Amino acid sequence: MLTNLTTATAFATAAQGLLINGGTEPGYTATAFALNALDNQTSLFNFRGDAIKNFIIFTDEPSNGDTVARGTVSGSAVTLTTVDSLLTNANALFNAVLSGTSTNTSYSSLATNHSGAVFALSGLNTTDQTVVQQFVTTFANAKLQETLDFCDLNPNDPACQGGTVPEPASLGLLGLGLFGLAAIRRRRDAGLLQAAA
Repeated sequence: MLTNLTTATAFATAAQGLLINGGTEPGYTATAFALNALDNQTSLFNFRGDAIKNFIIFTDEPSNGDTVARGTVSGSAVTLTTVDSLLTNANALFNAVLSGTSTNTSYSSLATNHSGAVFALSGLNTTDQTVVQQFVTTFANAKLQETLDFCDLNPNDPACQGGTVPEPASLGLLGLGLFGLAAIRRRRDAGLLQAAA
């Protein structure tokens, strides 16, 4: 429910508040929500007219619980096909940081169909800072390259006019968020070890 995270501090605070467990994970509905595309939804996310929309999902579960009760598009529950169409209409990029075969099956086609990539969540599920740093660097470089490629393919898109390609600070915000996710995972794992002892 957060929007306009324009500073490193705001992004890091939001990342620290992410949950590491839960019940159902309706990722398709969440993506439609992030696009302000659910029926009768009040727009919560402000996208500049010159922004490149680049959605990134982090999960170890396939999309599940995408029911009418959670939200609809054109009166129906949100499906993979629905999300694929919404991303196409928004000319948006989609990336996935995943773990598990069924999770990859659930999301990988969205990434490949929308100029994105699939990354292994295990790159953040470690206390080895070298592994985390390598993941963050690889991930940030891939995001920058996607944006450059997007503008090569869509030179007339408003996001590609007049030097509006994201500044390095935007990638810094992404890196801080990824480090925050790794810190949350380490805290949780430490807590589980203490409980087991």
